[in-house]
Amino acid sequence: MNPCIRAAFVCCTAQCQALLLLVLEARETGRVRQCGGAVDTKRGRAAATVARLLGCTASAGERVLERLEDRDLVRRVRLQTASGLANVRG
Repeated sequence: MNPCIRAAFVCCTAQCQALLLLVLEARETGRVRQCGGAVDTKRGRAAATVARLLGCTASAGERVLERLEDRDLVRRVRLQTASGLANVRG
């Protein structure tokens, strides 16, 4: 990423940074390719992706993602698992 853009993040909140990075990473359809590899199953791949973009822990990435979801700025699509169980948190 351009160093000038990254330097502008200093004054932004984590939510603003995450939203801007997600927009920059998004495809034309609005979807963001999620990070690969092993992730914390408690937090999920979406939180790990946000954490990777922000350079923070999965826990912090999850909190940022939840705040963005609460404001209807992002939508986490949860698909049904192969076992037929819903992929939601209780």
